[in-house]
Amino acid sequence: LLVELNREKVEEVFSDQKWSPQSLRNYRSLLSQFFNWSIRRGLTTTNPLQHLQVAVVHRTVEVYSLDQVRTMVSILPRPEFVGLTPYVVLGLFAGVRPLEAERMTWDANIRMATTEVEIQGEISKTKRPRRFSMEPVLAAWLSWFRTAHKSAPLVAPDFKRRLDGFKRALPFPWITDGLRHTFGTFHYNRDKTLGPLTFIMGNSESIARKHYITTLP
Repeated sequence: LLVELNREKVEEVFSDQKWSPQSLRNYRSLLSQFFNWSIRRGLTTTNPLQHLQVAVVHRTVEVYSLDQVRTMVSILPRPEFVGLTPYVVLGLFAGVRPLEAERMTWDANIRMATTEVEIQGEISKTKRPRRFSMEPVLAAWLSWFRTAHKSAPLVAPDFKRRLDGFKRALPFPWITDGLRHTFGTFHYNRDKTLGPLTFIMGNSESIARKHYITTLP
C-alpha cells in the first residue's frame, strides 16, 4: 500500500541502485509527481520523496599529460597516421568536438589567412555557430600539414581505420573526449578564466566546469 511507504524505505531503495545521479534525479521527479497525484485523490497522505536528496558524484576529468601529448604528436607524422593530423590537433589545441572535427573541411572551416576556425551551426552540436582565433601551436600544425600535403583533405577518407590504428599505437589508453578535455584543462589553467574558453568550446560555463575543467599543479 502507498501509505506504508515512508522516507526510510524509499531512501533504502534509491541507495541500493547503480543508476547515475541524473537517472536517480529523473526517477525521483517522476515518483514524486505520482505521489502528489495520489495525495490529491486521497490514496495516501504524504509524499516520501519530497525531501529525498540525491548525492551528486563529482568525477575527476581525465586529460592527457604533457608527456602524453608530446608522444601523441610525435607519432602523427608517420605515413600511416599523418592524415589524422588536422583532426588530432583541432581537438588538442582548439577543443573541437570529435563529431564537429569529422564534419569540417579546409574551405568551409579553416581560415589560414586570418588564423581562425569557423564552425557553422549546421555542424555544431549546439547548432550555434562560433568563430575563434587559433592558438599559435594549432596554426603551426595546420600550416605544416597544408604545406606538406597540399591535396590532402582535412579529414582522411579512411579516417576511422586510421584512428583505430593510432589508438593502438599509443603507449597509453585513449581517453574518450580526451583531446577536448585536455585543451579545456590546459587553457583554463593557463588563463584562469572561463569566458573566452567556453566560447571557443561552444559550451556554457556550468557545462565546462562540470565536464571539461580540472586543475593542474
